[in-house]
Amino acid sequence: MSVQSTSPPISLKINTINKQTPLESFQTYSSKLHHSQNKLNVLSFNLQAKGDQLMPEVLQLLASLKVHIIGLQDFGYIYKANESKQIYGDYKVHQFKFSDRRNDTLAFIIDEGLSHHVLHGSKFIQSVEARALVLHLPKVTNEDDFFIINTYAPPDKKEQVQYCKNLKKFLNTNKISSSNSIMMGDMNDYSDNLLDKWSTKGYSTKKQDQGKLLATLKKEKYVDIFRTIHLNREYIRELELIRPNQ
Repeated sequence: MSVQSTSPPISLKINTINKQTPLESFQTYSSKLHHSQNKLNVLSFNLQAKGDQLMPEVLQLLASLKVHIIGLQDFGYIYKANESKQIYGDYKVHQFKFSDRRNDTLAFIIDEGLSHHVLHGSKFIQSVEARALVLHLPKVTNEDDFFIINTYAPPDKKEQVQYCKNLKKFLNTNKISSSNSIMMGDMNDYSDNLLDKWSTKGYSTKKQDQGKLLATLKKEKYVDIFRTIHLNREYIRELELIRPNQ
C-alpha cells in the first residue's frame, strides 16, 4: 500500500504462468517497453512541498534507479526544465491539486519511453473527495484493465474516517480492487507502534488510532508492501528528505 520514500523501488517481476497476481499482470504489460527489459519499477515520494527545490533529485532517482513511474504527494510545485531533460531524459508529468491547501497535491512522473511506447490508451482518473489520482491502463493482460493508485490520506485521524469511506466509494465506482491495482502514496498511518514511528510524534507504545486506516485497506485485501518485505525492520519517518548524494 505505502511505498516508503527511504526504500528501494518496488520491482514488479514477470510471471510466465497463466494465473498471475495483479503485480505480475502489470509486469507482463510493462515487458512491452523493451525486449531486453523484464521489469517495471515504481516509487512513491512525499516531497513536503519542496518540488521546486527537489525536482533534480527526483529525476536523478528516476534515472539512476531506473524507476519508470514515480507517484508524488505534497509536491508543492513542479516545473519542467530543458536542462533537466537533457541530463535525465524526457518525462511526462500529470499533476492534481485536490484542495486549496498547499500540501494537498498529487502527481505522476512517467518515463518518456514508457509513456510513448507502452502506455497507449492510458488515462488518469482523479477524485477530490477520495484524495486520489489513478493511472488507468486499459487491456493490460487477458483483456483486463489495471490501475495504479496514488493517494494522500489526511493527517487528522478524524478526517481519515470519511476519507476511507470516500476512497472505498471511488474505487468501487471505477471497478478498482486489490485484484486489479496497486496503491501507493502517503497514508499518514502505520500499523506497529513498536517498529514504526514519526520523528515529530516521539516514541509511544499506545495504539490509540494508529493502524486503523491501514486495517481498513487490508480488509479490502491490499497488502502493506514495506511491512511485508521488512517484517521486523524499524522505520522512522524523518522531517527532512534524504537526497541521493548524501
